[in-house]
Amino acid sequence: MGLITAGTEKFLQTIAAGLPKEEFEVDYYWSHPEEIPPDEARKQYLIDNGVNLTEFKASKPRIHRGKI
Repeated sequence: MGLITAGTEKFLQTIAAGLPKEEFEVDYYWSHPEEIPPDEARKQYLIDNGVNLTEFKASKPRIHRGKI
């Protein structure tokens, strides 16, 4: 998942930010393609809400016989 304002990513970010930090330590792992930069406002939103961010690098998906 990435750090953008859309669909599943936004839903998971909202859950991560809303969990009570006195009960949970929340880590959010994210990656993005080089041509689509992360949304800095979403990144700051998570940081401001006590979420630990970890970026990881991923290769492009391998397509085999038309399927990922």
